[in-house]
Amino acid sequence: MLTVRTARSATATLLVLALAGCSAQTFRAQSAPSSSPKAASPTSTPTPPPAPQEMTMEQAAVVYGSGACRVNTVGKTFNDVWQSGSGDLDRLRQAAAVSRDATSATATELDRGMWPAELQADIALVRDADFAQAAILAQIAAAPTWDAAMANEFPAQDDAGAASQRIRSRLGLPADPYAPC
Repeated sequence: MLTVRTARSATATLLVLALAGCSAQTFRAQSAPSSSPKAASPTSTPTPPPAPQEMTMEQAAVVYGSGACRVNTVGKTFNDVWQSGSGDLDRLRQAAAVSRDATSATATELDRGMWPAELQADIALVRDADFAQAAILAQIAAAPTWDAAMANEFPAQDDAGAASQRIRSRLGLPADPYAPC
């Protein structure tokens, strides 16, 4: 039978694994400025900006890998405090708030990125898991007591963890999410 501490350790480990590969920056292709300026005609129709372009796999690897490192760093700090049993509520709240902010920003960036088609379904799984994690981290960051914070449970991240590993494999990133950090 799992003890509460063992269950918390397992939960925290799942959090780090879920956060491990789930970060990215937004990439949208920018059009090059025109080399010959054209005078705008008062009767001409404005030209819409070019549509964002899908990332190449190489660009996706850079974006996903660098984002994962950012989230992994704060996720590890949160896990260390979460598993410590120290009772230091201020430290736990701070670590949860920093992790919440990074995780939420990452989920938003994953949502906005123009990912290669073969990554999109897995990116969506990771993004949704990040949003779920951010909600729990927000509760911990606002907890009135250590015990109230510890009462929070993180949802299982099996699907997101598998999706993250598929993304890493397809992008040629190491399976160990901490290796490139």
